[in-house]
Amino acid sequence: MARDADGLTTLIEELERLEPDDWFNVIQFNSVTRSLFADSVPATAYNIGRAQAYVAALGADGGTEMRPALELALGRDGDSAFLRQVIFITDGSVSNEASLLAEIGERLGDSRLFTVGIASAPNA
Repeated sequence: MARDADGLTTLIEELERLEPDDWFNVIQFNSVTRSLFADSVPATAYNIGRAQAYVAALGADGGTEMRPALELALGRDGDSAFLRQVIFITDGSVSNEASLLAEIGERLGDSRLFTVGIASAPNA
């Protein structure tokens, strides 16, 4: 997730909407990609609080390298009892769309990917 104040505020608020039987993770991306948790975790009050603090502390750092974040999010084996939904939020522009779409096509499987562009930089 690239840095955008309104987008981060929205993400912090949306984390509160997770249900107790949901599982989640937060992956930040810029010039490096990092996930908060080693794998998805249950949406307990403790884990949601950790995620909200993590998101609130994010800062802009470098470029918007989307491929490693997509690889990390879509490369993990999910629990077949759950439908994996990846919400990809960025305030950066996409310069290698065809390559990213090919990567998504190879890795998506039964997962759902929702992309959200915030501010003026993302492509239309």
